[in-house]
Amino acid sequence: MYSIENVASVPGGEAFLLINETGTALIDTGFAFSAEAMVKNIENRLGGRALDAILLTHSHYDHASGAPYCRERWPELKVYAAAYAKKVFEKPGAIKTIDEMNENAALVFRQPDYRKSSAELSVDVPLSEGDKFSVGSMEFTVIETPGHTRDCLSFFCEKESLVIASETLGYPLLPDMVVPTYLVSYAQSLESVEKIRRLGAEKMLVSHMGLVGRDFIVEYLEKSEIWMKKTRDMIVDGYKRGLDEAGLQALLKEKFYQGEILTVQPEKAFDLNAYYTVKMLVRECAEQGN
Repeated sequence: MYSIENVASVPGGEAFLLINETGTALIDTGFAFSAEAMVKNIENRLGGRALDAILLTHSHYDHASGAPYCRERWPELKVYAAAYAKKVFEKPGAIKTIDEMNENAALVFRQPDYRKSSAELSVDVPLSEGDKFSVGSMEFTVIETPGHTRDCLSFFCEKESLVIASETLGYPLLPDMVVPTYLVSYAQSLESVEKIRRLGAEKMLVSHMGLVGRDFIVEYLEKSEIWMKKTRDMIVDGYKRGLDEAGLQALLKEKFYQGEILTVQPEKAFDLNAYYTVKMLVRECAEQGN
């Protein structure tokens, strides 16, 4: 038996607490400004048990920034993340970007007074494809699912038919769409969707959403692939019509930065992602004819 629940204190900085009979883990850790409130939520839910591990699906600020605050409270915990994420956290330029994005998010959520700890981000257990590790009674296999970032990981527990999916699969706004989140590779994103589909999981923890069942998984993966291709076609068509990068970014913003996303993603973060998405799609698809 296991349970998974969101222990974040603000939308957009989701952190999911996994509890089973003999182990506990936090899956992603949210923003820096909301981390202390998140730690209190975890304490209340654990009722005296220790937090054993943190599983980071990737190194972005809205997924990793709360990790140092958790380590302060539970010094014995281990942080599991991609080997590439470990390198990211060792780069001063990456930490600077993480700080800047956290500062912007704090202003957007009107919580500017918080203690910075991005420089303390680190990985204890670097992971690669096929690695296995356990959280109490549950054994997980590491699945590399790049596309959103190079360091995106998903985790599959075969015993429970549960997959913890990375953000590469996209942000679900079903039944209408799944917003693509590819930043580093279109082709790798499609491959990642197919890798997750082949697992045939009965349960999935969807990034920024929560735990869903089989019917949702099937529709989600189908729409993810459809919208990845639709968005590629939109950008390639705009490129062929002579739009510059700013114009292509505007296409993405007009299409996707509306409704629910406005409440969970700061505009600066969307704009930065759109910048990288356009550059990638032009390079990988428009210029290469893919």
